[in-house]
Amino acid sequence: MTFRPAYLGVATTLFVVEVAIARGYIPGTFVRNSVGDVLVIALMYFCLRGITKWTLFVTLVVALAIGLTAEILQYLQLADLLGLKKGSLAYILLGNTFSWSDLLMYSLGGALATWLDARVIQNRYAPRDAPAA
Repeated sequence: MTFRPAYLGVATTLFVVEVAIARGYIPGTFVRNSVGDVLVIALMYFCLRGITKWTLFVTLVVALAIGLTAEILQYLQLADLLGLKKGSLAYILLGNTFSWSDLLMYSLGGALATWLDARVIQNRYAPRDAPAA
């Protein structure tokens, strides 16, 4: 395992925003239902980039696979099948409402995270060649 602070810093910031959305500090149905889905994939992406040496593409595929798996489990209503209490932390984390639009938001979140990584983070934190003497 590796430790890359720039990625983990972005992940921490996204986590704080996600908690603010979930707690209602950032109000709005669109924010909770769409922006939150975009950010959750970006959060997973930056967490993975912060602790692995995976390429952008591999990280994107894994983050999207996690999101897709969560949606499939919601489609199957796994939370209800397991008898989880509505409103419990496990129920909230697993979710229970499948939505095709969530898949679109996950894709947008993955694309945004990968773009930010390639265009901003890697450019800013790339090793610099030593100046010619």
